[in-house]
Amino acid sequence: MLTALYAAVSGIQANGNEISVIGNNIANSSTIGFKGSRTTFEDIMSSSLGGGSTSSVGRGVLTGSIMPILTQSSFDTTQNATDLAIDGTGFFIVRNPNEQGKNYFTRAGDFIFNKDGKLINPSGYVVQGWSIDENTGEASGGITDIDISKISSSSKATSEMSFGINLDSTKEAKFVISEDNNSIVFNDGTPKTIIIENGIYTGDTLAEKIQSKMGITDFSVTYDSVAGKFTFTNGTATDVTLNITNANFTMGDLLGFPLDTTSTDITVTHGTSEKSTDIPSLTLKTVKITSDNNKIIFAEDGTEYTATIATGEYSLEPYLSGGALKNELEDAIETALTTAVNSATTNPLCTYDVTYDSSTGKFTIKATQGGGINTIKFYWGDATISDDPGVDTTAESVLGFVKKTEENKSDPNVINSFSIDVSGGSGELTSVYSPISIYDNSSYDYSSSMNVYDSLGNPHTVNFYFKKVTENTWEWHSSVSSDELDGGQPDNNNNAQPYQIGNGGILKFNSSGSLQSVTGTDDLYFNFSGGAKLLQNIDVSFGSSTESGGSGLDGVTQFASASTTYNQSQNGYQAGSLVGYSVDTEGIISGIYSNGEIKSLAKLGIAKFQNAWALASEGKNIYSQTVDSGDAIIGQAGTGGRGKIMSSALERSNVDLAEEFVKMISAQRAYQANSRVITTSDSLLGEVVNLKR
Repeated sequence: MLTALYAAVSGIQANGNEISVIGNNIANSSTIGFKGSRTTFEDIMSSSLGGGSTSSVGRGVLTGSIMPILTQSSFDTTQNATDLAIDGTGFFIVRNPNEQGKNYFTRAGDFIFNKDGKLINPSGYVVQGWSIDENTGEASGGITDIDISKISSSSKATSEMSFGINLDSTKEAKFVISEDNNSIVFNDGTPKTIIIENGIYTGDTLAEKIQSKMGITDFSVTYDSVAGKFTFTNGTATDVTLNITNANFTMGDLLGFPLDTTSTDITVTHGTSEKSTDIPSLTLKTVKITSDNNKIIFAEDGTEYTATIATGEYSLEPYLSGGALKNELEDAIETALTTAVNSATTNPLCTYDVTYDSSTGKFTIKATQGGGINTIKFYWGDATISDDPGVDTTAESVLGFVKKTEENKSDPNVINSFSIDVSGGSGELTSVYSPISIYDNSSYDYSSSMNVYDSLGNPHTVNFYFKKVTENTWEWHSSVSSDELDGGQPDNNNNAQPYQIGNGGILKFNSSGSLQSVTGTDDLYFNFSGGAKLLQNIDVSFGSSTESGGSGLDGVTQFASASTTYNQSQNGYQAGSLVGYSVDTEGIISGIYSNGEIKSLAKLGIAKFQNAWALASEGKNIYSQTVDSGDAIIGQAGTGGRGKIMSSALERSNVDLAEEFVKMISAQRAYQANSRVITTSDSLLGEVVNLKR
C-alpha cells in the first residue's frame, strides 16, 4: 500500500514538471527564435512480490528528460535589414563582451549596430563573423566581432567608361572653314590662291563655294555624300593643277587629299576628273602657348638649360609642303620647339629636332650629339621631388609628357619619358599621351556627357562629340573644360574652353546600322587639376564591333532615328557615407553608401552541432555548448548543411498553443488522477489502522 502512495507522489511530481514545461512553452509563445521543449517520463525500477516478471509491482515515474524541439518555425517580415533568421539548421554566434574566449549561440536574430559599430543582440552580446578584405572581397582571418566602425567608402578613380548611343544616319557632314584651313592654291596657267569665307558648310555647299571662287568656266567641283569625297572635273582645254604641296594650300586635309610625304600636286587635265582619296578630317585642333606653359627644362650630362617656346596659338591640322607633312603654323610650332631647345643649349655639338605626328597626336624630341654627351634629361615639372633639379617645366602637358611626382616616379611611362641615351650618337623621346589641345566643338552632330572621378573623388565632366563624315562614318572626340585640367589654358577672354583628350578617332558602321570598327585612341589619359593623381588612364568602350567579332549592337549604333544616349556607365565614385545595410543569403553584410557604392563589410558565422539537443539553455534566447553537444562547427551560411540567411525577417517561436493546451489538459488529468491514488491509499491505510480496534 505504501508503494502505491509513493508511486502516486512520483506521478504528481512528474506531471507537475510537465505542466511547468508546458507553462514555459506557452509563456514564450511570442519569444523570437524560442524553441519549445517536451517532457519524457521513465518508470522506476519495479519490486517483485514473489519473483518473476509477472509478479512485479511498479514503483512510480521519473522525469526522464526535458528535450528541446528544434524544428524551424515561420518567419515574420520586418523593416530592419539587420533582423535576421536562419532558413534551415544552425545558430548565430554571439559573444558576451564581459567574457573572454567563450561563444554563445542563438536562433534569435534581432540584431542592431550599436554606437561603437558592433552588431549586437538586445542583451549586448556581439555577433561573430569574419572581416571582408577590401581588395579581394573575400572573408579573411578567424571569426571575430562584426565591427564596421573603421570601414568607410573611399573614392574610386574612374578607369572604364562605356556608351550606348544611336547616331542619326540621316545627318549631313559639316565642314568648318576658318583662317587656318580656308585657302586653295591652283594653277590654270596663272598661279592663284582663293580664300573661302569662314563658316559652316555642307559638302554640297562647300563644293559650290569652291567652284564659284575658282571661277573657271566648265570646271566643276562636286561632293559625293556617300563616299565623302570631292571631285574636280575639268571641261576646259587648259590643264588645272591643284598645288596641294604648297604651304598656302591649307584645305587639303579637309577636302580629303592624300597627305603623306610621297604626295605630289594634282593636275586635272582636259576632259578628266580627279577625286580626293581620303575621307575628310573635319575637326580643327589647336595648341595655345602662353607665358604659363612655354618653359622646358633639360640637362645635358647635368648641365641645365631652359628653353622658352614662342607664344601663340598653333593649329595641328596637317598639310603638305615640299613633300613634308606639316600643317598651318605646325611648321611654326615644330620650328618654335626645335629652335627653343637648340637655342637653350650652349653645346654646339648637341642638336634637337621636334616633330609632331598627326596620326597619333604625339610629339617626338630627337637628340643628336657629336661631342661626348651621354645622357640628356628632361624635367617635366614639380620641383618638390627628391631628384628634380629645383626648376619647373611648364610645357609638359603641351607636349604630352607628365610631371614626375613622388607617387608616379616609378611608373615606367614616366621613367621612360625623362632620359635620352645619346651615347650611341642619337636618341629620342615620344609623348606619353596625346597632348591636350583646344577643341573646336562648333559643328558636332551629337554630344553626350558623363561624369568621371579622379583619384581624390572629384567629379569631372567629359564630353564626347560625334560628327558625321560620310555615309556610315563618324568622327569621335572627347573633351574636358580647360579649368579642370593640369596645364589647361583659358581663351583670350579668360574663359574656360574645351580641351581635347586623346586624338579622337573614327567609328565605321555597317549598312545594317551596327558598329563595324573603331579606330583612334580609346585608351585616354587625363591629367586632372586639384592635386589628383596625374596620368589617369580611362578606357572608353563604344561597344563590340563586328570587326572584332561582336554584334555591333551593344554600344554605339547608326540608325535612321534621332541621335540619343540610351545607356552610359563608368566605374568611379566619390567618397560616401554609410546610409544603409543589406544582408544576403550567404550572410554577407554590405554597406550602402551615399555615393551609390555597395561594399561588403563582414560575413556572419553560422554554427552547427552534432547533437544540438544537448545545448544548455542560458536564458535570453542564448545557448552554450556542452560536452554532450560537441564543439561548434563554424562555417558560412548555406554550406555544410547550414541554413541560409533571411534578411528583414525574424523566426517566430515554434510553440503550437493548441498542442500545448492539449498536453496541459492531459497533464492536469494525470496530476488529478495521481492525487486520487494518494487519497485512496490513505483511506486504505486508515482501514488497516482501524483493525486493532
